[in-house]
Formats: sequence, C-alpha cells, structure tokens
Amino acid sequence: MSEKTCAVCGSVLKPEEIRINERRIRAGMRKTRYLCSSCRQSEYNQYVKSLKNLIEKNSSSVS
Repeated sequence: MSEKTCAVCGSVLKPEEIRINERRIRAGMRKTRYLCSSCRQSEYNQYVKSLKNLIEKNSSSVS
C-alpha cells in the first residue's frame, strides 16, 4: 500500500489519520483529498468562521 500524504502540508499520514475528504467538482464528479488531523482542524475552523460571518451579515442586513 502506498503512503498517503496530506494535500495541504505534504506530511505522511498515520493509518488512523487517513480519512477521505471528497469535494464535488461538478455534478457526478468528486475530487478525493487526504488531510492530516491538524490541517483538517484548521480547515474546519475556517469553515465555521466563514459561516459565522455569513450569519452576521444576514442578521445585520435583515434588521
């Protein structure tokens, strides 16, 4: 089995870190990425931050 590397930082993944992160490119097409735990956590934190910003924008524009 070939070693999996993180798509962001390039570090070699441990067996317990290997989780597939799929993103849809177009209808029916997916891109498979492997992320280490620290890159996965930072990507999740960015996602949560952007959602909070969107919610704040929507709530301020509704008022």
